[in-house]
Amino acid sequence: METLISEKYLRLLCELIGIGSIISTILFIIARLIIYLWLKYKASQFKWCGGPHTWAVITGCTEGIGLAYANQLAAKGYNLLLISRNHEKLQKVKRDIQDQVRAARKVRTLAIDFNDISQETYDTIESELNGLDEIHVLVNNVGTNYPHERPEYMTKLPNLNHVIMSLINVNIVSCTRLTALVLPRMERRGRGVIINLSSFSALYPVPLLSLYSATKVYVDYMSRALQEEYRSSGIIIQSVMPFYVSTRMTYHMEPRFYAPTPHIFVKQALRTVGQEDRTGGFFVHRVWSLFYFWVGVFSRFIGIDVHIKMTYHRLKRIRTRILEKVEEDVGNGSAVPLNGSTVIDTHTDNIVCKTIKVSTDKELVSALSDVSAGDTIELANGKYHNKFTAKTNGTAEKPITLTGSRKAVLSGDSYGFWLQANYWVLKGFTVSDSLKGIMLDGANHNILEDLEVHHIKDEGIHFRTHSSDNILRKSYIHTTGTARPGFGEGVYMGSAVGHWVDNKPDKSDRNQVLNNKIGPNVGAESIDIKEGSCCGIIKNNVFDGTGMSGEHFADSWIDVKGENYTIEDNEGNHSVLDGIQIHQQAAAGIGGCANRIIHDKCAGLPPKGKCVNDLSKSCTKHNIIEE
Repeated sequence: METLISEKYLRLLCELIGIGSIISTILFIIARLIIYLWLKYKASQFKWCGGPHTWAVITGCTEGIGLAYANQLAAKGYNLLLISRNHEKLQKVKRDIQDQVRAARKVRTLAIDFNDISQETYDTIESELNGLDEIHVLVNNVGTNYPHERPEYMTKLPNLNHVIMSLINVNIVSCTRLTALVLPRMERRGRGVIINLSSFSALYPVPLLSLYSATKVYVDYMSRALQEEYRSSGIIIQSVMPFYVSTRMTYHMEPRFYAPTPHIFVKQALRTVGQEDRTGGFFVHRVWSLFYFWVGVFSRFIGIDVHIKMTYHRLKRIRTRILEKVEEDVGNGSAVPLNGSTVIDTHTDNIVCKTIKVSTDKELVSALSDVSAGDTIELANGKYHNKFTAKTNGTAEKPITLTGSRKAVLSGDSYGFWLQANYWVLKGFTVSDSLKGIMLDGANHNILEDLEVHHIKDEGIHFRTHSSDNILRKSYIHTTGTARPGFGEGVYMGSAVGHWVDNKPDKSDRNQVLNNKIGPNVGAESIDIKEGSCCGIIKNNVFDGTGMSGEHFADSWIDVKGENYTIEDNEGNHSVLDGIQIHQQAAAGIGGCANRIIHDKCAGLPPKGKCVNDLSKSCTKHNIIEE
């Protein structure tokens, strides 16, 4: 009897659970339908605002989802500011959008490596944003994954510390800093859209992509919290969580019903703006997110993380297949084994990066000749005297680094160091006792950081022969022009008209000089910006004009004959005459126009001296000066 009663109650309990499940599912569907209709109504109130004065800022936009956002926002009539790492790819994207998108308006580009989280990086971005009218859309798309986008156990990741910092800097810091720069501007106008690219992997922990998925959780949580904070301000902040999309991160998998092209994904995702604060973007991804939500509910009910275990076994199989494929390639010569265990795939140019330690000038000459992309040359303390020339290019992904302490001193009969290559990092060492300090010829996308250049007969550092998109920062330049004071500039940008080749300007453009100390005993100008160059940034430098000679017209810290430069927040003390002078080059008939000279501080000028002396006379685009 007791058994029959127990069975009776058990059947009743099961029936109640079944009925409850059906009712809850029906109620859930009804609730979702009501919410969907409400969101559709809300979406009808939202309007895109593309126009001659509204801008969309997009990061990580030279391929994949970011490129699709750029194309489709251009088609909606927005001006674009495209921010990504590779200058050449940015220029191609700019040309393609201007050629192919009829509604495209202005397109500006800014080459930034978001692995660099220094204040200079974000000062550069902020300076660019200050030149825009209204920023109505921000798409934080830039992101990075594990090396080769391959699932891996954390302790087996190559260069683990570098991977950790790269994931944090690119996936978390960039999104946060860009949002912080743009959000106050949107708040003042009472409108704006911020789209933050999270990931499907933020829905639950993802073994073998643990660090990556954790960074995407941050993006998702920050976006949803900020949306609630600023909803009443008229600002939309959306977290987009794609699953498979046919991009480099998924090895350009063949588009399928669950893996759309970036164009299709973004087209559907943009329709959810104003409807959903958190979205999978693509319809199938949104359905899958609902499925995994219920799997999560079931997992919590039974006390076992079913979805996490399912994902772990799926990614473990994928990892095994990838490793088997690479091991197979070893046999046919398309890949090479490293240390008997790790395999480097030569098809994708994942070259072994080495560190070369040198302690003599001959070893340094040899290292400069043998170096490859991604390598590092480490200088031991000591003096190195020879002809040191770098001609091998690094890449945006694998720059070449030459590094040492200030006690590692390079010198030469002509140039202390001659850079004729792209994507180098020169860091930490000293250049001294040479005719010219560091010369860059046809050298692009290089970083010169924390250097000391002194006791140079002519100029200290020269960006020449179309050397563009370089950064000089946190360095100390002094005691130049020891042989010819009037030609002893601290930093020389471009070439004077008399040195142009075939009467064509030396387009050494978009170079940045940031947070340096220049002087004392710099014989000529601290910075001389020549005619024909443009669009650089001179910011947060400190000039000491003690010892300026006054020879060869050297009577100011900065001499500006270039155009479209931003010269901002610099400080100087002691000058022969002025702080900053702006000239037009009579022989060339150009220069000295459309510059922005803002918030520079001058001290120690003579009675007739001016902090900013604008001597340009025939500019159609005048200089902006704010002291």
